[in-house]
Amino acid sequence: MLRVAAVSNVSLVSVASVIGVPQLGSLFTEGFQSSTYDPIVLGLILIVALALIFDGVILFGARLLTPWQRAVRAR
Repeated sequence: MLRVAAVSNVSLVSVASVIGVPQLGSLFTEGFQSSTYDPIVLGLILIVALALIFDGVILFGARLLTPWQRAVRAR
């Protein structure tokens, strides 16, 4: 559940640019205003990379904090 919430929050960065929050989503508005795809593609790549990093950190933390889960699966 935490992983889904974290990745969903990262994906909302693109929506934040529409309401005027200057973050990673500003690459989308710059791309649309200048009619070039480079900032849009870069924004998409960075958002996906950030979501994968958050997901990996949460997954690693969960595995580190719950060693009994791995012990049950190993049997």
